[in-house]
Amino acid sequence: MSQYFENDKSLKEDLRELTCWCGTRKLVFLTDSGVFSRTEIDDASLFLVRGIPALSGRVLDLGCGYGFIGIYSAVRNPGITLVQSDVNEKAVELCRRNCEANGVTSEVILSDGFGSIEGKFDSILLNPPIHAGKEVTFRLLEESVRHLADNGVLYIVIRKKHGASSMTDHLRTMSDTEIIKKEKGISLIACTAR
Repeated sequence: MSQYFENDKSLKEDLRELTCWCGTRKLVFLTDSGVFSRTEIDDASLFLVRGIPALSGRVLDLGCGYGFIGIYSAVRNPGITLVQSDVNEKAVELCRRNCEANGVTSEVILSDGFGSIEGKFDSILLNPPIHAGKEVTFRLLEESVRHLADNGVLYIVIRKKHGASSMTDHLRTMSDTEIIKKEKGISLIACTAR
C-alpha cells in the first residue's frame, strides 16, 4: 500500500477540494490520492496553525503536503517569507497550485528533509510523518533544530498515541522544549535551539 511520504506514480488521480476558514477568509485546497489527509484537513494540523503565536521572518512548512499549514500561516501572518517542502512530488505540485489559488507567495521545494533546503528559519512548522518511522521522524527533528535562526522556534504537533512522550524527551536532549498546548490527546510543542 502506498504511503503519503512516497512517490507512487502508479496511483490513479482522484482530485478533491477541501475548504477551511482563516478568520473571515475562505481557503481552498486541492488534494489527490497519495497525499496526507486528502479527504479532510487533519485536526492535528488545524491544532498547530490555530495554537502557535504570531509568526514573522522566514518560516518553513516542513513536510508541507498539499500546503495547508504554510498557506494558513501565511494568510494569518502577512509578511512572512514562506518556504514549503515535501518529499512527495505530487504533494509539491499540489502545494504550488494551492498557493496560487489562495494568493500566497511561497518557495515550494521538493526535498527529503533539508537535502535541498538552504539557510536558517525563524520558525519551522512540522506535523511529523509518524508512519514513516521513528528514524525518519527523529532525523527531521534533529535537522530542524540545526536549521533554526537565533531565537528561532520549531513548532511540532503530535498525538499522545503516536509517541508524544518519547518525542518530547528526545527534543529535550537538543533544545529548550515546552508543551504549549494540549487538547484531546494532541500536544503542541515549541522547541528553541540552545
